[in-house]
Amino acid sequence: MAFGLSVGSVSTWFEQYRLIFLIVAGALLSLGFYSAYFAGRRCDPACGCDRRASRMQRVSRIMLWISAVFVIGFAAFPKYVGAFIGDNGASAVATGSDTVEFRIEGMTCEACTVHVKSELIKVPGVLGATVSYSEGNASISFDSEDPPATADLITAIEKAGYSGMVESENPPNHSP
Repeated sequence: MAFGLSVGSVSTWFEQYRLIFLIVAGALLSLGFYSAYFAGRRCDPACGCDRRASRMQRVSRIMLWISAVFVIGFAAFPKYVGAFIGDNGASAVATGSDTVEFRIEGMTCEACTVHVKSELIKVPGVLGATVSYSEGNASISFDSEDPPATADLITAIEKAGYSGMVESENPPNHSP
């Protein structure tokens, strides 16, 4: 964290412009493919530069295809990131323990769950956490002897770059 910015808040800022970045990248790739495959020759074969231009054209096409693969990979990143990130060492909700459910606002992809979960696990008294991007919630299990304050859990969610509110508690009204 530098200058009060977390990775979660920076990635959330970029996420709002994701569509614009994808459109610009698609337009630039289209222009590149047009130039590489359909634009007319710039070199007259009689001048002797045809051989060098052919080699350079081959390198340009290879670099264009590599760039296209990277753009497609980054465009699809939010869809497959959950498979690569895993649970980042955070434990799942302990069965039979006291729990609290939070509605999480602002998550835009599977990677968001890792940020939220890692911050929630740091709160004293939390035994485990499960965060779901598809359901937009977090389930936190805690030590009934030393329950975490609800305000601390909300602060942890906000520190990750999102907002949260209590959805349900088991047992009800147990955590301060």
